[in-house]
Amino acid sequence: MNENGRNHCFCQETRRNTGSDMYRAEREGHTAMFQPVERTHHLPQKVADEIGKKIETGELEPGGKLPAELTLARTFGVSRSVIREAIAKLRSEGLIETRHGVGAFVLSKVRRPKLRLEICGAPDPDDLLGLFQLRLPLEKQAVRLAATERNDGDLSALKDHVFEMNRVSDWLAMGIGSDIAFHLTVARATQNRFYVEMLSPLLGYLGDIIPLAFRCTGDTNIAATTFDEHLAVYEAIASRDQDAAEKWMTSHIINSANRLGLDEDALFGVSLRGKKNV
Repeated sequence: MNENGRNHCFCQETRRNTGSDMYRAEREGHTAMFQPVERTHHLPQKVADEIGKKIETGELEPGGKLPAELTLARTFGVSRSVIREAIAKLRSEGLIETRHGVGAFVLSKVRRPKLRLEICGAPDPDDLLGLFQLRLPLEKQAVRLAATERNDGDLSALKDHVFEMNRVSDWLAMGIGSDIAFHLTVARATQNRFYVEMLSPLLGYLGDIIPLAFRCTGDTNIAATTFDEHLAVYEAIASRDQDAAEKWMTSHIINSANRLGLDEDALFGVSLRGKKNV
C-alpha cells in the first residue's frame, strides 16, 4: 500500500475510533484544534510548530495540560515517537514542562526561558564549536549537582529517556528528542532553575543542528554509541557519584564534538594549549 493509501486508511480508522481516550480529549476541546500534518522528513518540527501556535495564541492556556501522547499521535496522524520528539522540542523552547507520570503542561510566559537562540540554514562550524565550548562547563557542573540533588522522579525520567534512545529505529529522526530530553532532565535534576534557563535554549538549538551535521558525517553507529554514553551518565547519577557523573558527561560531550568533526583542542581553547606549552 502506498503512503496516500496508508494515510487514507488512518483517517478512516480515526473517524471510527470512539475509544474513551479520544472521547475525553474531544470533550475537552483539545483534538478539535489540531489537524493531521503533512507527512515529511520533519514531522516532529511540524507537530511542535502546530502546538506552539496554539500556545502562543492562547488557545492552549498557561497551566493547561496537553492531550495524552496517544491522543496527539492519533490526531496528527503520526507515531508516538514523533509526538515524543515534538514534546521534547517544545520543552527545549520553554513552552511546556513535563511532569513524570502526569503529563505535559503549558508554561506561562513569565516562567519561560528568557534566552532564545535562532537557527537559519545549515549549521556553521564556528557556531557548533562555540556552542560546545559553552555547553561543556555548564553540563559538567550541572551533572555534579544532579548526582546529589536528583529525586526519584528525575531518576525515573532519565532512565526512560536513555532506554527510549535504544528503542528507536532511526536515531536522527526520533532518538535526538530523547537525547535532548535526557540532558534537560539533568538540568532540572539540579533543582536550580537557572541551569534550566541556560541549557533549555542551548540544547534546543543543538537538537536542531546536530541532525543536520550528522547527516554530513555519515555516522551509522550513532544510536549504539550514544546509548552507552548516556547510560554511563545515568548510572553515575543513580549512584550519586559526582566525580563519575562529571567524568562520563565530559567524555560524552567531547565524543559528540569529535563525531561532529570539531577539534578537541579548540573545544578546550587556550587552557588546553597552555598546558601543552608548559
